[in-house]
Amino acid sequence: MKQDVKHIFLTGEKQVGKSTALGKVLETLCEQGYRVGGFQTLPFSIHNKRRGFYMHSLMERENDVNDIPIALCFHTANGMRRMGITETFDCFGADLLREALTDADIIWMDELGRLEKEATQFNQAVVECLNRGKHIVGVLQKTNREFLQEIASREDVMVLEVTIENRNEIAKKVLEALGEML
Repeated sequence: MKQDVKHIFLTGEKQVGKSTALGKVLETLCEQGYRVGGFQTLPFSIHNKRRGFYMHSLMERENDVNDIPIALCFHTANGMRRMGITETFDCFGADLLREALTDADIIWMDELGRLEKEATQFNQAVVECLNRGKHIVGVLQKTNREFLQEIASREDVMVLEVTIENRNEIAKKVLEALGEML
């Protein structure tokens, strides 16, 4: 591993197991006593149908505000559409990242993708986190969004591709790489 790597991101096709692998990493880090801050992106359903995604803080929050919708899913004549809620990213998401900068040992970003494209305050908070001394673990959607490609090409970022073949071992690789960094 390169000496200057401080951040680890997973990428891969949809539903290949990126967040599942990171869940194993998160569990291990918490068992080891690390304070992990940041967010997870989780789906929500209504009447057993996926209707969107919400952002979940990994740290307790003083005002108990958590689990805020970041996207709504709906069908159109052209198929399924996802509409990002920019304000949630810019208010809630940016706050979570800034809190993690002061209160966490490791910053969690599961996941960064297309939905927050217009969320300038959130994107600025992501860059602020990358430029500070804290380690980041996260997921980068596999997309051609320029912002994500800039993150992936940074000298201090390691990107691991998750595939069906390696998804059962990827958590161990992330933990080994983190062990070298921490």
